[in-house]
Order: sequence, then C-alpha cells, then structure tokens
Amino acid sequence: MPRIAIVTDSTCDLGAKALATRRVAMVPLKVHFGDETLRDWIDISPSEFYPRLRTAAQLPTTSQPTPGEFADVYQRLAAEGAEGIVSIHLSAKLSGTVESAIMAASTAPVPVRVVDSTFVSGAMVFAIEDACAVRDADGYLDAVEKAALEAVLRDAERETRGADLRQREAALAAELADAVDRYAVVSVATALLGEAQRAYEAERQPALVRRAGDLLARFTGGRYVGLAASLDEGGGLTAIQAGSGGVRTPEQLSRGTREQLYLALRLAFIGELGDTGRGLPVLMDDVMVDFDDERKVHVATVIAEAAADRQIVLFTCHQATAELFQRVAPGHTRLDLDRC
Repeated sequence: MPRIAIVTDSTCDLGAKALATRRVAMVPLKVHFGDETLRDWIDISPSEFYPRLRTAAQLPTTSQPTPGEFADVYQRLAAEGAEGIVSIHLSAKLSGTVESAIMAASTAPVPVRVVDSTFVSGAMVFAIEDACAVRDADGYLDAVEKAALEAVLRDAERETRGADLRQREAALAAELADAVDRYAVVSVATALLGEAQRAYEAERQPALVRRAGDLLARFTGGRYVGLAASLDEGGGLTAIQAGSGGVRTPEQLSRGTREQLYLALRLAFIGELGDTGRGLPVLMDDVMVDFDDERKVHVATVIAEAAADRQIVLFTCHQATAELFQRVAPGHTRLDLDRC
C-alpha cells in the first residue's frame, strides 16, 4: 500500500483494470432507471448503459456518492496503511460529489486533500495520472496534491479543452432542466389526481372530469376524447384515446399532451369556481411552448373563449404566440414589455 492513496469517482471512465493498475480507489456515482438504482461501472458499464438508454421509457437520472460512502473508502485506505489521501473528482459545477468528499474528509482518520478537477470523464485522467506519478516517486501528500492541481490548471488553460467543457456543461444543464420539467409535469399530474378524488367525494368530480375531458378533446383535435377517473386503490386519471377507446396515464403521454392535460384540468377547475374569485385574473406563462402548431390554435381558441368569462393574463416571449392570439382573439389587449 503506497503511503499516499489516490481516490476518484466513476466519471473518470477508467475501468476496474485501469484503476487497479494505477492503484487508485474509486467511489461510484449512481444511475437511476425509474426505481432501479445501479452503481456506475460496478452494476452497469458504458457498454450496457447506452443500449438500455435507447429503450428506456424515460431518461435515467444520476446521484452523487454520499459522504458516508466516501468515509468508508477513506477509513479502509487508512486501515491498509495510507498516511494521506488525495481525492480527485468531477467538477463541483456539475455534481455535489466534491462536496460529499469534503464532508467525509473532515472526519477521516488521515489527512485528505480533495481536488476539484473542474472536468468530467477522460479529462480527469490527466490529474489522476500526474498524481500517481508523484505518488509512485514516493512523494509526500503536499507534492501529490500539487501535481493534481497543476494538471487541472494546465488543462483549464487549453482553449480547445475549455470550449469542449463549456459545451458539455451546457448539454448537461439542458438535460437537467429537461428532466426537471418532466418531473414537474408528472408531479403536478399526480397531485391533480388527489385533487380530483377529493372533488369527487364532494360530489363535484364527475362534472369537473367531464369538463376537463371535453377541453382535452378540443386541445388534441379529437385524438383523445375524454378523461376517466378511477378511485380504486392504485387507480387514477387516464386519457381516453379516440377510436380504440384505450387509455393512457399521464406518465404515458407525450410531454406536450401532459401539459395540455394539466391545462385542461386547470381551466376546468376555474370553470367550476363560478363567481368565486371572478375579479381576480388568471395568469398563464407561455403555456403553449411545447405544443405543435395545430394544437396551439386549438388551445388559443379555448383560452380566448375562457377570457370572455374571466380575465386571463398570458405572458409570452414568442412573437408567433402573440400573432396567433391576434388572429383568434382580435379584440384582446396586447401589451409589449421592454426587456429589463
């Protein structure tokens, strides 16, 4: 066991053999396919991940190692004779892995230096390789840490590498934002199921569901003809397909149709309010951004009709949306706001 141990995480993309050759310990991130949790590079390899990704019903998510998982590795290495540890990880801008490592380092039995590589994947290997070289030359903890940091600085100064990293960071941010959007839609749909059940128990649910189903049918141009609500254990709200009469849960709908379902329920609830809160405007913020052109026309027409009974304030940053409402509701008031 070297005096100085080196730890990394699975995003370095070095397999078990390469890590063993370099005498580097690895703490895996986790990949979540629905309710199934897999350890990166242990329970699932890249060659297994990408084929599964292509057939997954929804995009997988990832999570960082916990401080406890880092603490277990640090304690094991200390027990094996390590006098110090250099822990090199993916960028703190992309994950909380560095933060978990820092938390575990504070209670480790030997000094631990956590290095934010500011990179991910193969770019981390440069810092790992340089740290290993100094360690193998019997370098002390400070020297091994310095080697890793100098490698990080060299790579950060390379313009092409920096451009690749910015592009990768933007892609990850977009994937995260998309995942958050999908999670929000599903969460709202799930919450609305509970609202629907409570409304039913108050003898209002059937009319509300019929109203929302009629709106969804209009939004989708007749592809879905209504909604069905089941109060059996495990049941919920489903959209009824035209022709076949088959049903789909909110999770089985496309993103755009899920948002149309949410909007139909929202407008149906508002319609059920009657005179309650009639003096308060209904606020909408770019509710049609994920709809196709045909459904945008259907939805805009329904919103215009609803505005005859209750004031609706719709915000949009899309000129095409503003022009669409000019056509379907020529008497509406349009206000153009300057950007702040």
